[in-house]
Amino acid sequence: HPSVHKHVDRPVEVGLIDYLLRGRAAETAHLFMMEEEATGLNLVLGSEASSVATDSLILSQRFASVIDYASKEFEVVIIDSPPVGLVVDPQLIAREYATVALYVVKADATSQRAVKAAFRDLAMHASIPIVGLLNQVSANSKGYGKYSSYYR
Repeated sequence: HPSVHKHVDRPVEVGLIDYLLRGRAAETAHLFMMEEEATGLNLVLGSEASSVATDSLILSQRFASVIDYASKEFEVVIIDSPPVGLVVDPQLIAREYATVALYVVKADATSQRAVKAAFRDLAMHASIPIVGLLNQVSANSKGYGKYSSYYR
């Protein structure tokens, strides 16, 4: 469910999925690539959710070409994927394209069981380092016992 374009307040005429599905010409690439003004980050925008299984799109030559291009042009490439465990996309991305996996966990909302299962799943499908990040930690968080102040 692509949503980056909503966060940067930019409508998407042609998105990454359109390119992957229909192979839009190179001259339309500017429609799904942008530089975000506030940070200077370059973003590849999605579009609407795909009606085609995204695993086949991720394993396509077109997606490999996008990743190859980004890897040559930029120092760091971040691929935002759906949550681990819901679909196979994160495992495929980790196995085929990633050099490290960053697993973001919403504080006080994601169970330890889910986190452990996701780490095991990623480790089983890709032999890359997996780094965890605790997100949206509340100053009032009591869910981490004696470590609560550490996370603040």
